[in-house]
Amino acid sequence: MAPKFSILDPTNTFSVPKNQTAAGTADIMSHIFEVYFSNTNEAYMQNRMAEALLKTCINYGEKAMDDPTNYEARSNLMWTSSLAINGLLSYGKETEWSVRAMEHELSAFYDITHGVGLAILTEMDEESLKSYLNLNAAIALEHIALRAVDLGLGSCWIMMFNSKKGSS
Repeated sequence: MAPKFSILDPTNTFSVPKNQTAAGTADIMSHIFEVYFSNTNEAYMQNRMAEALLKTCINYGEKAMDDPTNYEARSNLMWTSSLAINGLLSYGKETEWSVRAMEHELSAFYDITHGVGLAILTEMDEESLKSYLNLNAAIALEHIALRAVDLGLGSCWIMMFNSKKGSS
């Protein structure tokens, strides 16, 4: 189900608590990751748009949490959210992203907010983001997770380790 049009008014989000703003920003970023991590190499424009939207989340997410009535921050997050889920980024791309399905299990079991669960599964700081953006490894992990389900093994948790000893 998708709306034919929507009226977006950032002032309606001024009362959203800080924790929900953080969870919402994580959810927006997860929608972008869903289509960004793809084996499709011929989607240069879609990938650059996705990167711009991720940068918008990074820039304005914290600003909206620090000042809930920051119209610029709220309007940019709202616009980014709309662009993240309207299908534009996925045109011409084959996508396989199981994090969202895994999160539904997580939030059902632990009764946590959807965006918080997504943040847990894709937790990263700037340094780990660099290693996480290794597309081939991310795709491989998703294929492993999907294959486990296909084999009847159920959901599985997979963790990537970086090359620094003792860190993950």
